[in-house]
Amino acid sequence: MKKSFLILSIFCLSMVSAFSLPSLIEQQTFKASNITKIDLNLSWEDVEIQESDKAGNISIEIYCNKAKWAPEINTYGSTLIVKSVKTNFNLLLGQNPKGTVIVRLPSGSEFEQFSMSTTSGDIHTQTAITAQKFSSDSTSGEQSITNEVFAKDIILESTSGTIVTDSIIGERLKASATSGSIKIAGFDGSTCSADTTSGSIKISNLKVDQIKASSTSGSITIEGTIFQAFDSTSTSGMINFDLDKAPSSNSRAKATSGSIFVGLPGDSNFSLNVQTTSGAFVNALTKEKIGDHVNYNRDINKGGATIILSSTSGRITVDSTNGIIGNVFDSSVDPDVPVVSFDDPIF
Repeated sequence: MKKSFLILSIFCLSMVSAFSLPSLIEQQTFKASNITKIDLNLSWEDVEIQESDKAGNISIEIYCNKAKWAPEINTYGSTLIVKSVKTNFNLLLGQNPKGTVIVRLPSGSEFEQFSMSTTSGDIHTQTAITAQKFSSDSTSGEQSITNEVFAKDIILESTSGTIVTDSIIGERLKASATSGSIKIAGFDGSTCSADTTSGSIKISNLKVDQIKASSTSGSITIEGTIFQAFDSTSTSGMINFDLDKAPSSNSRAKATSGSIFVGLPGDSNFSLNVQTTSGAFVNALTKEKIGDHVNYNRDINKGGATIILSSTSGRITVDSTNGIIGNVFDSSVDPDVPVVSFDDPIF
């Protein structure tokens, strides 16, 4: 009887420990001037990047509900590494690891490389990060980059988790996800690449030379300024471009069964090449509406770089974003053909 009671007591204590709230296990401080690279290589732990209240110092705080599960902190030269320990959890015995790694960065700190990786944990940044190379990677965890990132190269990757960012300033941005969605609230740089399988892509406040976006079944929405060119493909998802100006180089949007919408200032100079098999085409700039089997090739206003739009069964629409109606130099265009009705679905 006493033996059974003892076993039960040990089991209950282990359950309480496993399900208890994370507590501070370890804290270390480093001089920011001695650190050029930060590498967070984690499994189930959440990551939080916050601003330090100690000038010139980087602080690492490890919170966990069991000390033996806590990740380790190490430095190798000027590289600061936080890494998960190899531990086998038994969920049947109530082993439920919970932990958070908090990194506090001093204002104005700069790094050669800043990388974060976690399998099921979430990633949250709440302070600005400046680095030559910035990367954030998760399998099923959510990524929320809610403050500015300044970097030459930015890589964001996810399998099923959502990627959400605010302002990013750099040269090259690459974002990819499988079933997770990508939401970038601002990017100012040279090139941008975003691709998903079934997740959606939305990039707003964009200022970029070139952008490439692709998705299989997810929707693609791009808003902002593309100075040179865009290339976008989707199988069954919608493609939506709302641009401040026409690109200066040839651009393309291609869909199979998804619809395509391109919004441009009505006084933009560009050439338009549209092809559909069974989808309709509406050019609200010139008040044209064409049914199936579209093969449309016109210069809009004075003409310019060609925008190629093609869809098999999806609908294609080109519209004005500033209320100005464009012109085509073709006497066969009937100016009395009505613009598509607001009651007629665009997508």
